[in-house]
Amino acid sequence: MMAKNSSFIKEELAKKLIRRKSPSARIKLMMAEKSQKKASQKTEQGTQDALKTDYFQNKTTDILDKNLLKQSQQKNPGINFKNLIKKIPGAQAAKASLKKASNLTQKLANNYKNKTNLKSQQAEVIFGNNFIPEESLTQNKFSFFNTLVLFTTPTLALCFTFYLVFQVNSYEFNPSRPEVKDAFAVTSSAVSKISSSSEKSENLQLASTEPAKPTSSDLNIPVIKQIYTLSCEAASLEMALKFYSIDKTQDQLLADFGQSQPVQIKNVNGNLLWGDPDEGFVGDYKGWFTGIRNGESSMKFATGWGINAGPVEKAARKYRPDSYKIQNGQVEDLVKALNNQNPVIFWHVRDDVKNKERVQYYTQTGKIVEFFQNHVNVLRGYKTLPDGSRVFSFSDPYYDTYELPEADLARIWAKMNSKAVVVK
Repeated sequence: MMAKNSSFIKEELAKKLIRRKSPSARIKLMMAEKSQKKASQKTEQGTQDALKTDYFQNKTTDILDKNLLKQSQQKNPGINFKNLIKKIPGAQAAKASLKKASNLTQKLANNYKNKTNLKSQQAEVIFGNNFIPEESLTQNKFSFFNTLVLFTTPTLALCFTFYLVFQVNSYEFNPSRPEVKDAFAVTSSAVSKISSSSEKSENLQLASTEPAKPTSSDLNIPVIKQIYTLSCEAASLEMALKFYSIDKTQDQLLADFGQSQPVQIKNVNGNLLWGDPDEGFVGDYKGWFTGIRNGESSMKFATGWGINAGPVEKAARKYRPDSYKIQNGQVEDLVKALNNQNPVIFWHVRDDVKNKERVQYYTQTGKIVEFFQNHVNVLRGYKTLPDGSRVFSFSDPYYDTYELPEADLARIWAKMNSKAVVVK
């Protein structure tokens, strides 16, 4: 309805001017264009002043932050400046006033822009008919008060800027001040939360990327019986090599171990003298742990014993060069080998050994060796039970196959200094 009435009025006035052929129409048109141009210029100036006010506000914040950074960074790089600036005397009020002034400028600019748009509509000209409404020439005026406020606001903003800069430059950084303590507290809390969050994130990432750990392994190594009373080391290595389809007899492997001298245990001036198990087989592999003399049964009269991990490792490397020994190891070392599909030659002292005697003797080099009854077999696998505990399985050249809980395995293994040979 409004559009139709406006169009009707325009047409009537145009017809009226055409009929009158008023010579003042051209003059009124020129005045309206000049008034409209002047109003547009003032609108643009008001908008620029509003932008300047925002610029002064942003510039003030930058100056404030840079001065605080310059004064505080060396003393404490972790300070929270946003909390600290709130504590500077007058700074918060000045910033609020500056923001209020900026909002006022923007509001005045918007109001004037709206008035200008209204007057421009009123001064709309039908140029083809030399038409312009006469009332537009009387309404194109600008308030002196609005002009004064519009151009004064940037000046006030500049004054607030200098005031804030003065406050920052005169601020004395003192770690004992309450506002600094508060800033430190907030910063420390934030850093702690970030560190905790980062650690959790890293743990979750590691948990998501790490492959699942195996819970069992079984190499299914068939039992090969020892052919001599004390050839358990040779029989165990024979089983381990058989796993890799390498066929070697126990006699061949005993020859690879070598013989440590003297073969027979001797009593020299009350001291026993025998072979070194770190160099070769001690005693006769067809012999016994104990002997009888004058009706006395004792390990002091033994005819054979065995060998340590060193010579067995050397023999294993002859056929499997990557084989290695474990000394003072952990159960996880055994699990790792089994997970890698490598059989383990395992030294231990069984609980059912009746002879608990221990005898010390000397080697030809003067080394003291403690001699006691022990056994060697092949650790072939393990499995994890529902409660998380593990059970280990063995292929034994004397006792066939059996299983032991992890705690028992660790206990009987520790009696032999937790040594083993991984045939790899």
